[in-house]
Amino acid sequence: MNVFIIIPTLRAGGAESVVVSLANSISSSESDINCTVVTIFDDVGTDYFAGSLSKDVNVIQLGLSLKSKFKAVYSLYKVIKQLKPDVIHTHLTGIFYSSLSSWFLDIRLIHTVHTQPSIEFSGLKKSLFKLVNTLIQPCIVSLNEKSENEMKNNFSCFSTIIPNGSRNLGSVDRVANRNFVIVARFDPVKRHEVLIKSFIDASRNTDSNLYIVGVCVSGHEKYYQDLKNKIDLSERIHLFENVSSNNELSQLFSKSQFVVLSSLYEGLPVSLLEGMSTGLIPVGLPTPGLLDFFQINGLTRMSRGDDVCLFSNNLKDCIFLSQSDVDTESDLSKKIFDSTYSSSIMASRYSYLYNEITKV
Repeated sequence: MNVFIIIPTLRAGGAESVVVSLANSISSSESDINCTVVTIFDDVGTDYFAGSLSKDVNVIQLGLSLKSKFKAVYSLYKVIKQLKPDVIHTHLTGIFYSSLSSWFLDIRLIHTVHTQPSIEFSGLKKSLFKLVNTLIQPCIVSLNEKSENEMKNNFSCFSTIIPNGSRNLGSVDRVANRNFVIVARFDPVKRHEVLIKSFIDASRNTDSNLYIVGVCVSGHEKYYQDLKNKIDLSERIHLFENVSSNNELSQLFSKSQFVVLSSLYEGLPVSLLEGMSTGLIPVGLPTPGLLDFFQINGLTRMSRGDDVCLFSNNLKDCIFLSQSDVDTESDLSKKIFDSTYSSSIMASRYSYLYNEITKV
């Protein structure tokens, strides 16, 4: 079976990381799937994750300008018509550039919704998606029940639930300090400033550290520079940019006990899953997506509110956890990942879906 996975770019981001993990897993030697990852645009940092794709994955980079929206539709059509995949699997805005190819060439299309549908299909994209849904009735994949219900209620569209999965970074030898790590692009929705203020307040008179891992993407340079200025004022907040290899990330995880998230909203953060694969304990704010994840999996380090004071109290509780509690919660985190959120489990679910929709 030939599967095209289409995404605007492979720059830093959760959806991009999911695409890499999925493509690598379904292209393994045990699989009968031939996977091709197609990136549409040539954007700043577009190849950030490209080096993480295995040699078994075919890669097509159209390299178009971000302004070439109509050209993207035609360029994809030519490639899809020539290579004739059995399934088109789109992510982010990839669905809008691929829908006409799916319709004209009669190829089944799957689309994964990576965050709240009301956010992913906001504004003009809401009308466009309704048109696409009427035209070709794509198979929609939601990450959780809340997203599934929103697709049903707001778009009259039924979906299949397949949680994100991530690469397993394996076991690491940890240091004793109560350190935190966040892995997120530098974007205002990630609310790094709330985390920084909360951490500074919570960690007074302690030797805890905060490791901030991310990449600056186009359009958010000022946000990044403002953060960098704040980080430079603290001796215990450390910035790491363009960290993508397993070894680099594992080294940072080995210095930490907690993986922390502070976003306005989340789908199912890959950085959270990567941290859990090594036994990091999740800590977060009660934001859409993340709150559901904590409740479903019985995780307890969710802040009671999203302001600096309550988040600071949550971080302070983590800093003063006993070692036995840290060990217990770390083991639980690893077990949850292994049983539900590994990339191999995600790949097997998608492989089953690919086979099912091509039978119709």
